[in-house]
Amino acid sequence: MKILTAEKMAYVDRVTIERGTPGLVLMRNAGKAVFDLIKNTTGSICGKAVVLAGKGNNGGDGFRVAELLAKSGWNVDAYLFGTKEDVRGDALTCMHDAKNAGLTTVEMTGENHLQQVHESIDSADVIIDALFGTGLKGDICGLAASVIPVVNDSDAIVFAVDIPSGVNASTGAVSASTVQADYTVTFGCFKVGHIFGPGRRKCGEITVADIGFDSEIMDSVECTGFALSKSEAAELIPRRAYNAHKGSEGRIFLLSGSVGLTGATTLSSMAAMRIGAGMVTTGCPSSLNDILEIKLTEVMTLPLAEVRKKRCLSLRALGMVRKAAEKAHVVAIGPGLGTYHETSELVRLFIAEYTGRVVLDADGINAFKSRPDLLSAAPCEIVLTPHIGELSRLMDKPVEELAKNPVESARLAAVQTGSVVLLKGAPTVITTPDEAVWVNPTGSEAMATAGMGDVLTGTIAGFAAQGLTLFEATKLGAYVHGRAGELAAEEFGIPSVMAGDVLEKLSYALIDTGKNI
Repeated sequence: MKILTAEKMAYVDRVTIERGTPGLVLMRNAGKAVFDLIKNTTGSICGKAVVLAGKGNNGGDGFRVAELLAKSGWNVDAYLFGTKEDVRGDALTCMHDAKNAGLTTVEMTGENHLQQVHESIDSADVIIDALFGTGLKGDICGLAASVIPVVNDSDAIVFAVDIPSGVNASTGAVSASTVQADYTVTFGCFKVGHIFGPGRRKCGEITVADIGFDSEIMDSVECTGFALSKSEAAELIPRRAYNAHKGSEGRIFLLSGSVGLTGATTLSSMAAMRIGAGMVTTGCPSSLNDILEIKLTEVMTLPLAEVRKKRCLSLRALGMVRKAAEKAHVVAIGPGLGTYHETSELVRLFIAEYTGRVVLDADGINAFKSRPDLLSAAPCEIVLTPHIGELSRLMDKPVEELAKNPVESARLAAVQTGSVVLLKGAPTVITTPDEAVWVNPTGSEAMATAGMGDVLTGTIAGFAAQGLTLFEATKLGAYVHGRAGELAAEEFGIPSVMAGDVLEKLSYALIDTGKNI
């Protein structure tokens, strides 16, 4: 799904109307999409709803929600931040429709109304933020700025219409006073503010609703990039046949492990299993095999030749590595591998001749320090999953230079290595040699802790082993991994999440993403 700026989205809206779709139809469809999510989220309960509406089209969407809620038996309080004379066009029609449904709208024109709206918010089950939408530029001020903190402090479920008020849809910047939504329903496609910057964290769970924009115009407009919507992610999740067996669900060979880093091996191996791979074999230094056999009940281990006293893989392991890789649908290399020169040479020699598919992470990437050309020349299909430091070593460029423009940095790496590149960050960026740019819409600051990348490696490898292309597996792996991080943050709190928590939440993230699997 495309990611557009507010200006590009306004163009799509305008041309759709010019081509014959009435603006009122789009507005009513938008309000219906928000209403449907409220109904699906709250079930059959008809409680107290507060609609905060601006005087523009976003407010019109809000009045449509208010109308539908009132007709469904909800007790609805509607507040217009402005006067009724300020409301024009389709928004005015929707305001009248809400009135005909029995709704009384309170005009917020002075501080004398603040006490009333505060009391309404305090008793609300649901709040609908329809104040500003994607047209906002700059800071929110006046009465709305006074009400938003009350919204954020309430116990109500907050639904943002299109984008939380205070978020700049074209940049992701936020106002000093910005709504923190639990759910955001946006229309047509993602906006930049849903994906980038602090705006991303204000959106809560995002639903993208089709409200009838002209698909030809949507397809033709230039975009900032692409991101998976929840429905698109669900379509990618592999489904098992009724007669599936462990061999049919994919075999993975993981080359991993060195002294002190068996945790990385464990996380990657278990993530691949948890995400649905049929069989995982982990190749590790022989002296670590007993440790990993205890840690990895469901994963097979393959003890390999190691460097004496270093407890890391040696070049003598190359023959066994090649033989094990022949049986695998996907090879994953890097988690906890270490950077001893002989181990790095083993990785380079293997990659130089292997013709299958590889997920290359961590010290697997570090083995190609300053040599992206070796990856470009390799006969295998590769996805690289670096953080900014690993990308810096690979590309021989300062971290500060790469961090200035992560999208361009990832795109350059994809072109120079001939590989799919997933650059970890907030947000995570995925690029391809043909310069496609995808941005992952899920994830949390709770994931800023050791081991998260190891879980991601196993997740991507697990999806690829089940039949997805490496590019599909990378997009879906990032999405589900990020969603698992969000779920872990909800349960344990942002400071307390560990990589193992995200590993355990992968199955819940799969269920949440694809309800019908």
